[in-house]
Amino acid sequence: MKRSETSDGLNDGHNHTKRSNTWVSYALLNSMKDKSIIVLKDELITIIKDKYPKSRHHLLVIPNKYSNLDSVEDLNANDVQLIDYMTAKAKQISQDLDPSIEFRFGFHTIPSLRPLHLHVISQDFDSKYLKTKKHYNSFTTRFFIDSKHVIENLKNTGRVDTIARQECEQLLKQDLICHFCRSKLLNMPNLRIHLLTHFPV
Repeated sequence: MKRSETSDGLNDGHNHTKRSNTWVSYALLNSMKDKSIIVLKDELITIIKDKYPKSRHHLLVIPNKYSNLDSVEDLNANDVQLIDYMTAKAKQISQDLDPSIEFRFGFHTIPSLRPLHLHVISQDFDSKYLKTKKHYNSFTTRFFIDSKHVIENLKNTGRVDTIARQECEQLLKQDLICHFCRSKLLNMPNLRIHLLTHFPV
């Protein structure tokens, strides 16, 4: 896999976006060393269990060497092979976890943690950590970008098309709508009860 790597990530051919001071620091780099949550590790990636899973199955796929990549906005055409590999491993792991349930594989437009990480998340959203409207909407609206679309964008244009920050904020605040049947729910407790009708334990 060809690409230039630098310790500061400034001269590696990527368009690094300025991040706000509200960004959490590189907490995932420490999690990648925690053997109790590592599911798979090879030369290119580390797959870990999310410490605060938003579904019955929620993993993160993190590149080992490219901590200078913060979000999909930092990707370019040279990263197609990396994202393709991350996605392939994610799909393989999901089949090992539960082949009977649907998974999605993708990225948050504005991630809350860095470096870049791919979410592997089952679509039941049955978790005590799914507490807020923002949590749910971050995975069920256009705020969540499927990895296949990231790969398509990189192949076609060399960059990932993302929605504006203002629209991101609107998506996270929008009404709760069941991603399965499109029913509108009043609040999170109602949503949890409703989702169990689609995804019984």
